[in-house]
Amino acid sequence: MNIVLDAGAFGNDGSVELRRGEAVKSVLKSAIEKGILYAVAAPLEKNKKVTALLARSPESLDGANISFGLMSVNMARVVSDITKTASPPGDRKIGALLRSCEARALTELVKLNQASLENLITIGFDCFGTYPVRRFLYQMDLPVREACLICEHPEPLNTDVAISFAGLENDGLVILRGKSENGNAFLAALDGTEASAEQLKKHESAVAALKKERIAKRDEVFARYKTEIRGFDKLSEILASCINCRNCRDVCPICYCRECLFDSPAFEWKADNYISWSDKHGAVALPEGRLLFHLTRLNHMAASCVGCGACEEACPNAIPVFSLFRLSGDRVQAAFDYEAGRSLDEALPVTEFKENELESMGN
Repeated sequence: MNIVLDAGAFGNDGSVELRRGEAVKSVLKSAIEKGILYAVAAPLEKNKKVTALLARSPESLDGANISFGLMSVNMARVVSDITKTASPPGDRKIGALLRSCEARALTELVKLNQASLENLITIGFDCFGTYPVRRFLYQMDLPVREACLICEHPEPLNTDVAISFAGLENDGLVILRGKSENGNAFLAALDGTEASAEQLKKHESAVAALKKERIAKRDEVFARYKTEIRGFDKLSEILASCINCRNCRDVCPICYCRECLFDSPAFEWKADNYISWSDKHGAVALPEGRLLFHLTRLNHMAASCVGCGACEEACPNAIPVFSLFRLSGDRVQAAFDYEAGRSLDEALPVTEFKENELESMGN
């Protein structure tokens, strides 16, 4: 089922995006008030800054704004923290507000046993893109992040409820669509008017046009990436300013190991190691192990990379790690006919053996 909301009912002041956010927020508040949801995990915006929030009271959602174009953390990580060790007790259902990349990352984490969907209502929404977090406070008219410009999924996958507004901006409408049994039950408990076939078609057409535009941009960007990062020398040059801070690992929604190999004693080098390396090669780049770190992480999570770009956002030296991971992830997933976050029913390539799956790649 579906419900249509009139964002215009929330006043004429402010932008369409702001009124749209108010309309959705009213639904989430109502769901908590009626006991349909026990709490909601959502991004909270205040003074142009966004943080994640687990809202138990309706009033605590006052700052929530789904239309705010910043993603300070991939919400899949937040949901993992909430559900990894135990589901919400009893019949207490938690709502999780997710962008497409976040919903797809959550799907991968569920497969990796790092999150649970039990007693969780996932609520996805159309995403037109986000802006660079660190530059947002100081610059106007920022371009949307490249990670968003080449994202083929402007609408959410694998969520219980989809909040749809692409193509409906001029009408001031928002459609809440049930995408699962739990999603339909959630919407049935709310008061609302059924969306018309014409409204749904308008949204579908807008999403199809946006997908076509992004796929064309993706192919253009991939062609550039292949030239810029091909070969050991170019890869070494790209990673030359890496300081081994591991921020990219820490913000990645897919990296989840409790103990990372690169934080273990195996990578605690002694002075003699550095001297012997410099004797052998004439010079040694420091800090040591940068290239090995990125290649190991790439090998670890390329099959589950959803292209959210959080890694590049977190890099203090603006290294284009997104370029490396998105292109490599796309090629790895294509080799296995797999797409990260596409379906809960698709087994991860690393967990399933198919005798002839790589025949096309040759010997």
